[in-house]
Amino acid sequence: MTKRLDTHVAKDFGARLRTLRDAADISQERLAHDAGLSWSTVSQVERGDRSVRLPTLLRLAAALGVTPGELLDGIRPPT
Repeated sequence: MTKRLDTHVAKDFGARLRTLRDAADISQERLAHDAGLSWSTVSQVERGDRSVRLPTLLRLAAALGVTPGELLDGIRPPT
């Protein structure tokens, strides 16, 4: 993947994560705790400054009570 694509996907994923977290009405701190992550990791992911690996994606989905597919819904590479 190119740097541009990586950045695009990370920002889209972060926005999707924040949307779902807001819909669940939980704080970044609570999500981090429930997913076994640090608050700074969740913050960096939501800003698109950090990409997640599959195990982290699965932990975030479980903590939010959604499927991994729901976390990825709408995320597409730039055309």
